[in-house]
Amino acid sequence: INTIMKTIMVQMADEHWTLTAINDACNLARKMGAKITLLRLMQVQHLSYLGTDFGVSVPTTRQYQNMREYAAIAQVYGVEMIVQPIQCSSVLEAIADAADQIDAEVVFAYIPKSRIPYWRKFQIRQLERSLGIHQRQLFTLDKPVLTAQTVVSAADSRVATS
Repeated sequence: INTIMKTIMVQMADEHWTLTAINDACNLARKMGAKITLLRLMQVQHLSYLGTDFGVSVPTTRQYQNMREYAAIAQVYGVEMIVQPIQCSSVLEAIADAADQIDAEVVFAYIPKSRIPYWRKFQIRQLERSLGIHQRQLFTLDKPVLTAQTVVSAADSRVATS
């Protein structure tokens, strides 16, 4: 019997996007029997700050309120949720690395719009490629979230190939 619980990772980004992602992730988690890890990224100003107190930023009062709201949503869905703060220099690399560290099967990530044509599409493809190495699925909320059955089928094929 596999007792390891599946994980869905949600990047904490702007309030509206994160609220939508948490709701979608909780709905999916309930159907998959998964838990949610809310990823709070702390981007450092200088690489030498990684792993130091200089790279730690305390959540603002608004962020604390938002995290409490996200936790309340997870509770309504009956889904376990934890917050994982991580320091990073590159958000996209941190998302892929965090997904590997927590073995997330599904990743909800916010990729901001760019003034540079096709840059966002390039970033999404890069992140999909990084996550795809370990058969992790990426959701950016650009398209509707797949059904839980599709995600579970993909996860089952991931286990079968491991």
